[in-house]
Amino acid sequence: VPLDAEARKVAGRFILTAVARENLAASYDLTHPELRQGMTRKEWETGNIPVVYYPATKLETATFKVDESYPDEAMLEVALLPKDTAKVKPQIFYIGLKKTAARWRVYYWVPRAAPAVPQ
Repeated sequence: VPLDAEARKVAGRFILTAVARENLAASYDLTHPELRQGMTRKEWETGNIPVVYYPATKLETATFKVDESYPDEAMLEVALLPKDTAKVKPQIFYIGLKKTAARWRVYYWVPRAAPAVPQ
């Protein structure tokens, strides 16, 4: 099915809050229990969360590509493209969303490419 516009909005808010480590209290409500891994709101708000960080303040744009879209679940790829002046590399992530109790929530956030292992 076509991607629900609300799922896209939740994905964007998740990036600007949980991924960027800004307003973690708001990000808790955007996150599915699967991704929270049993963490309480208080634990989540410490910022030590199972979400790979990316500095959203350095973003120029974020583009989404729909990989799969169903009435209650979606998997997207999001390209985070930094401003020209930022000393941050572009990165692509997979973001998964599930609809529970009529609300979309993020259950999956993983970089598409694994980071290089220092030798």
